[in-house]
Amino acid sequence: MSILDKLGFSPARWENGALIVLDQRTLPESEKYLRIKSVDETAEAIGNLTVRGAPLIGIIAAYGLCLVSDPFDDQEFENACEKLLLSRPTAVNLSWAVRRMISVRDKNRDIDDLRAILLTEAETIHREDAFMCEKIGEFGNDIIPQSCRILTHCNAGVLATGGI
Repeated sequence: MSILDKLGFSPARWENGALIVLDQRTLPESEKYLRIKSVDETAEAIGNLTVRGAPLIGIIAAYGLCLVSDPFDDQEFENACEKLLLSRPTAVNLSWAVRRMISVRDKNRDIDDLRAILLTEAETIHREDAFMCEKIGEFGNDIIPQSCRILTHCNAGVLATGGI
């Protein structure tokens, strides 16, 4: 069982051909989810702070590239990547995830079901981040005293990552 299964919650998930994202702008007053069905909507969600946290932004971008209408069209895919990169230029995980999705697309461009390959990669990026989060927690638990308090200076935890 993965950490995502254990959590029973994620601020982002792929469902029936769309990206479902927790709108963090409405927290804590309400819990609202958006159904994102295009690269433009993905870039908007990243740019307007619907999603926050570098790891989650990268995950959202990877899923967003699965929404390109024709993943075989070089110009369309390139435009989608550029649009996502410009949505939050300083987000390191964003550029890393986009480059990884470009690499997977380039290696698999002659496979009929390229969209499925891209989705598998986006899901892998999501699972890998959840696994890293779990390991950070385990390692931190071993070295940080129980009475210690930790101040984070950015978005952290389940709302900002693929895991905890």
